[in-house]
Amino acid sequence: MGFLPIWIARRRMVESRNEAHDTWPRARALARSRGERLGSIHLLSVLASEPGPAQRLLETQGIDGTWVRMRASLSAEPPSVLEQAEASAGRLARSLRARTIGPIHLLAALLRIPECAAHSVLKVSGIDIDRLSGAVHGYLSGAPRWRSRAREPGVGPPAA
Repeated sequence: MGFLPIWIARRRMVESRNEAHDTWPRARALARSRGERLGSIHLLSVLASEPGPAQRLLETQGIDGTWVRMRASLSAEPPSVLEQAEASAGRLARSLRARTIGPIHLLAALLRIPECAAHSVLKVSGIDIDRLSGAVHGYLSGAPRWRSRAREPGVGPPAA
């Protein structure tokens, strides 16, 4: 894989610094406020409402924090799911040489774990997981058509 143009690398660094990196504490607080055990659905709800590329890509599919909470059937998920998601997000961030694990990396990880409640809610609701995952990975790889979609709220990716 070649080097990224300097303007893309700089934009990623700025976006990474500007993204709220309090995703995990906010998910824990949401679970606690609802009297629930922390799960991937809480993480997805925060990702869908926290400003940044993850939120904008979810928005292209019509998903926001309210959407997640309305569809959240706290289906059982193995306790290891969040550990798997964190490890997967870390591997992805390192492979992309990101300085931190951001919300976009966590979203990519949740989309890779079919046994997590967040994945199930998206799939049962008719969201095309492969398409959303492609948009996330397109954004991370710097593909212009996906990056522009993540910057323009309400504009979805082209039909496949």
